[in-house]
Amino acid sequence: MAWFGKLPHLCDLCHQDFTDGHFVDGKTKYGPWAIMCCACHYWNGVGFDEGLGQKYDTKTGERLVGEFDEEVVE
Repeated sequence: MAWFGKLPHLCDLCHQDFTDGHFVDGKTKYGPWAIMCCACHYWNGVGFDEGLGQKYDTKTGERLVGEFDEEVVE
């Protein structure tokens, strides 16, 4: 499954470019959903699965499936 529409370029939470080649469309622990970088998803997201969050490639928009080892960017 692929992203539908224009690919995002900035994280909704920290407003930084996606530098690792991925972005997450996911629910936050505060309730609303956001387009997040992996670091913001690590700290503010609620996980990966249907109804929680999906990870996408920033260049192709393809959904990435499987286990994710998120690295925290400090």
